[in-house]
Amino acid sequence: MQEGNKNKGIKLGALMVVLFLLMYIPSLFHWIYGKDIATDIIRSGTIEDSFNLDGLIIRDEEPIDSPFEGKYISEVGEGEKIPLKYKIATVLKDTSAKELEDLSKLDSEILKLRKEKSEKQGLFSQDIIKLDNNIAEKVSAISTACNENNFEKLVDVKKEIDIIIHKKAEILSSLGTPDSQIGALSLKRNNLQAVINAGTRQIYANSPGIISYYVDGYERVLNPNTIDTIKVDEITELLKKEIRPEVNLGTVQVNKPFAKIIKGIYIYIAVIMDKKQSDMLKLGKNVNVRINDINKIVNAVPVSISDTNGNKSTVVFKTDKGLSETTFLRKVNIDIIKNSYDGLEVSYKSLFDINPDGKMGKIVLVKANDAKIRNVEIVGRSGEFAIIKSIDKKVDGQVSLYDTYVINPSNIKEGQLIIK
Repeated sequence: MQEGNKNKGIKLGALMVVLFLLMYIPSLFHWIYGKDIATDIIRSGTIEDSFNLDGLIIRDEEPIDSPFEGKYISEVGEGEKIPLKYKIATVLKDTSAKELEDLSKLDSEILKLRKEKSEKQGLFSQDIIKLDNNIAEKVSAISTACNENNFEKLVDVKKEIDIIIHKKAEILSSLGTPDSQIGALSLKRNNLQAVINAGTRQIYANSPGIISYYVDGYERVLNPNTIDTIKVDEITELLKKEIRPEVNLGTVQVNKPFAKIIKGIYIYIAVIMDKKQSDMLKLGKNVNVRINDINKIVNAVPVSISDTNGNKSTVVFKTDKGLSETTFLRKVNIDIIKNSYDGLEVSYKSLFDINPDGKMGKIVLVKANDAKIRNVEIVGRSGEFAIIKSIDKKVDGQVSLYDTYVINPSNIKEGQLIIK
């Protein structure tokens, strides 16, 4: 009996050992072969073969000078297209604001005297009273506008007061010739109005184009006529400078530009390239350029490749896109996109046994926890990522979207156990 119990114990122990091994061996294999094997999923993506540069925008620009110092009221928004002879701004001398306020006070005094005169004669009507109330409101609005330094509002309110005065004058015309006091005030008002008119100028466009109020002083220096002669050193120095508007928006200086008309349909972007990069370009052959400042990709052509200075060249691109969106820019950051690839995106370090021309390679997929090596075509690469394409026509040998792959395939063998 004891021997039988002993045999049963041995069998039970052996069974437990077998069960333990069945549970432990996969973990042992994972620990030996699959430990710390990083994987990822193949995704659909787009990568670019590009390089980043800083550049200068060159345009055909016509500066518009101010006849005197003061303020301007823009009549057109930044970047808007305008026809020939279109009104773009009203320029006012600094003194015009005070003169407009004095004019409103004179109008108020004249109206007060006329009201008193008409009241004596008993000729006031409800219409005249309403006009007086309107005038009082407008006079108050002028004071507010002066305090706010809102010259555009001053001009508008003045026009409204003139209209009301004319209406009232028609009603009061039956009162006869104004007395000497009213006449003296009216003469003074007319003289003041002439002074205001002399200090106010309507500015009209001499050319059709796009309006911009960002004047940086390089309008006459950087123009299409200079693109073939601009030097590497000149671009380098300009890119180092902080380029900003010469005058504050809304202000003008005598005989200095406060706005400009951008003519034509093209903008030019001048950059400095390594000679190796510029040698890849051909005059007149389209390339895609991303203007990062406005996050827009435009089609452009190199129109000048010149002034090789050591290993550097000046390259100028021309495009008819992005003109309105870049009116406020002189310096830009761009990407020259040599190629763009769409397809299956993977980490470039997941590829191995890459042939000398970099067009073919291998990748390790994970299928049912086993390593499967697949041949792939390398469509393109940018930095850490690559776009690949399956080349095996057999279904079980293809590489597909959402397949799991090994990021670092070093020492991975076909059929090796890999626990995801």
